Amino acid sequence: MQAFHALGSAPDDRPAAAGRGSLEFPPFPGENPLQHEAHIWLEVAEARLASAGLLIVANGGTPAAARHIMDVPLDQLPPLPPGHRDFERRMETRIRIDTENRKNAARRYDITLAAWTAIYAALKECTARTAPLFSRELLDVCDLSLAGVAEGYFDGPRAWHMAVHRLAGEERTKQDKEYYRTAEHLQRSKPLPDGCSAADYSAQ
Repeated sequence: MQAFHALGSAPDDRPAAAGRGSLEFPPFPGENPLQHEAHIWLEVAEARLASAGLLIVANGGTPAAARHIMDVPLDQLPPLPPGHRDFERRMETRIRIDTENRKNAARRYDITLAAWTAIYAALKECTARTAPLFSRELLDVCDLSLAGVAEGYFDGPRAWHMAVHRLAGEERTKQDKEYYRTAEHLQRSKPLPDGCSAADYSAQ
């Protein structure tokens, strides 16, 4: 049964191994961010998710640590007919494999929920001050204990989807349109000379 033990989870396949490092997003760009601010935040957030090994999880995939936990297929070791000389031994082996497969499933479950919660926690923290209403909405929608799933865990992929939907919508808000209209008016009313410095551009 060497193969049986080899296919069990490795010591590093713990919930804490869901990502390669702690995840931290920049401050969320407000309840109703301007389009360019939203795009910049999303670019940075996606890069940090990727660095932590959690971008695939945020988009609904399985954490790498969970994918690496492989079960032993019981159908490759079918039960023997009663009366066979190895009947009892085969049954014991199947029971051990089934028990280990169940443990593997529990490990994958814990790793996945830990990764989900890491994503949620990073979003909750980055929205707490700059977008408190959205931060509260994340808690109300993503708390898995409210759905009877698990106490202390949160739906990170859903939280990420909510953030992306909030920031990447095609419809510009009234505030957004007014900002860019004002910026265009300033550029037209106070044109900068050719070859102006970055400081001059920023000042305008």
